Amino acid sequence: MQGGKALGLLGRNGAGKTTTIRIIMDVFHANSGEIFLDGKKFNPKEHLIGYLPEERGLYPKKKVSEQLGHLGRLRGLSKAEAKKNTDKWLKRLQVSQYTDVKLETLSKGNQQKVQLASTLVCEPEMSHSVDLTRLILRYYRML
Repeated sequence: MQGGKALGLLGRNGAGKTTTIRIIMDVFHANSGEIFLDGKKFNPKEHLIGYLPEERGLYPKKKVSEQLGHLGRLRGLSKAEAKKNTDKWLKRLQVSQYTDVKLETLSKGNQQKVQLASTLVCEPEMSHSVDLTRLILRYYRML
C-alpha cells in the first residue's frame, strides 16, 4: 500500500477482499504474509484508518450528530474534536441540515453521505495528497 492514497479492492466473490480489509483493520490476523505501507511493516495501531463498508452500519433511529459524535469518540477524539469534525464533514458533504434529524428520515443518497462522514470524522490518514471532498462530491454528481 502507498500512504496518502485511498485503497480499493476488486475481485470476485470469495477472493478475500473483506478478509484483507479485516486484516488491515486488525480485526483478523493473517495466516501468512505481511502488509507493508511505504516499504515498512504496517501496524494498524499506528494509523487512523477510515473504512466505508457497502452495508450501512449506522442506527436509523438515532440523530445523525449523535452517531457521528459517538463514532468519533470511539476512534479517540475528544468530545469537542468529535463535534468539530462532525460539523465539518456534514457541511463538506452538503448534509449539515440533517444534523439533528434521525437517519431513517433521510433519502438513501443522504444516508450514504452520512455513512461517508462517519468514516471521515476521525480524519483518517488517507487524504493528504488528494482533495477527497471534491472527488466525493464529483462521484455523487455522477449517480
